[in-house]
Amino acid sequence: MIDRASADSLRLSILLATDTYDTVRPVITSLRRQIDRQQLEIVIIAPGESLGRLDASQLDVFGAVRVVAVSAPLSLPRARAAGVRAASTPIVFVGETHCFPEPDMCNRLLAGFTDDNCAAVVPA
Repeated sequence: MIDRASADSLRLSILLATDTYDTVRPVITSLRRQIDRQQLEIVIIAPGESLGRLDASQLDVFGAVRVVAVSAPLSLPRARAAGVRAASTPIVFVGETHCFPEPDMCNRLLAGFTDDNCAAVVPA
């Protein structure tokens, strides 16, 4: 785990289940444009043999990066469940390897959580 921020400053965990880091590289590039990226925890879930190829230079702008090894072949439901269990924030966003969020996506998503009765918020 790469942890640069205190747990209190992290507001959102973004899960990225993938076969290799190269698959999520474009998503990471897009997430690097997030306005408050230091408040984000990136959780990368992938088969253990592909985890040695992470690009730390792309990940150093986030508040924390957590890496979760799962067995191959990758099962998205199991990988995402492992990512949710590993996330350290109370709000978790399940990312997709084919989605490239606008720079204010995380702030808008977090703004949707307005009270304790809110169970889920999704982008629309």
